[in-house]
Amino acid sequence: MSHFASRAAADAWLASQARAQLIAEADLHAAGDLKTRYLSGLEGWLAQPGAPVLIPPARWKVAVLSAVGIVPLLEAVSYLLAPRLDGVPVWARPVISVVLVIPLMQYAVMPLLTRAARRFLYPPVAAWPAAGPP
Repeated sequence: MSHFASRAAADAWLASQARAQLIAEADLHAAGDLKTRYLSGLEGWLAQPGAPVLIPPARWKVAVLSAVGIVPLLEAVSYLLAPRLDGVPVWARPVISVVLVIPLMQYAVMPLLTRAARRFLYPPVAAWPAAGPP
């Protein structure tokens, strides 16, 4: 797994001679073709505590866990902000909510949910079929 500071940095690595050489060397020992998966957005919230993500959770699991976190958080923020936003233009109300909800999801809710749902997101290896992980 590789992490890059920007899309431009990732594109530069993907087009580099060094990467091409590493891929060519790895192909000599590989059983199949190279498979590349690009992760961004919500999947970045779900790093297994204490270990690097080698196999990311299924996208439907990310969606379920995100909904479990964001629905109650949005309800709480809406309930707490509603009386204070009477004089705020209608178009600005969701902007204010988003500015509050995104950091709360990133730094508070998703780390807690990820730890709590560890077995749901990352089932034990013994539970995988003989063909490998999902």
